[in-house]
Amino acid sequence: MFRNMDKGDINFANEMLHKINTCAVEVFNESYRNGNIYQSYVFESITNRGIFIIIRAVDYFSIQLSFEKDICNYKIIQFIDEKYHSIIKERQDRDIYVNINAANAILNNYFSDLSLERDSYGFEFYISSDFDTVKELENYSMRKDMQIKEFEDKYALDYLHLLDDAFRAQQMECNEEQDGYCKNSEEKSKWLKNLSVNHGFHSFWVANQLVGVGIVDDNYIDTIAIHPQYERKGYGSEILKYYINNLLCSHKFSELYLVTYYQNRKAQRLYLKNGFKVRGFYSENTFNGCDV
Repeated sequence: MFRNMDKGDINFANEMLHKINTCAVEVFNESYRNGNIYQSYVFESITNRGIFIIIRAVDYFSIQLSFEKDICNYKIIQFIDEKYHSIIKERQDRDIYVNINAANAILNNYFSDLSLERDSYGFEFYISSDFDTVKELENYSMRKDMQIKEFEDKYALDYLHLLDDAFRAQQMECNEEQDGYCKNSEEKSKWLKNLSVNHGFHSFWVANQLVGVGIVDDNYIDTIAIHPQYERKGYGSEILKYYINNLLCSHKFSELYLVTYYQNRKAQRLYLKNGFKVRGFYSENTFNGCDV
């Protein structure tokens, strides 16, 4: 069943947290270095293994749950549930975040009814420098009708309109606010301009028409957005190939990763088509403050 985690379990914990996403891995390792691991458990049985971690920081608790197989034993869920309720009682002014391997569907559904608001739900994809797809792109050059440019102030609103238009369908399906980029145009324009200083923002053009933008942060591809008018014409693949060649084939990084909403099937097909693989399936939630 459950036992306390020790130093020899750190690699296993990272392996299991990658089944959520890279953010969960980073939060765990930073918390471990800073001494903020409040409680940590390893689950072991004949048929299943997993981890259950509680992080206590100054202003939040973070609960991380990931198992190799789904949890069907109520005693296991009950153990986790009791710990969850104890955190609620001692939280004071702290927020509580619950991050679950969404492939553990029963566990995920159980906790969805315990005063949690879902923040995000989706997949993490990654591509490694040793994948065949990457090796095939070592001599890649962008198609001749496309141009790549850095941030230019005169096109700032064009970038923001494109980002709003590209994600409108997803936002509607997820009941999220629309036109968030243009509604906060001054703030978002500054953000894009600052990204460009470190080559984190690029715009992609065809015949003097803006067709897409890309946003990267080191080896994390934050955003690839294509104007709806130019979808299904291969531009998304070209942008992905550009980043793979520029960041992996050049040996700047050993892997790239990105995340996408569960509902964004078009993006998922694009990533799989271009050699990415699914690594994590995440359900990120926040306690809404109501009594459970």
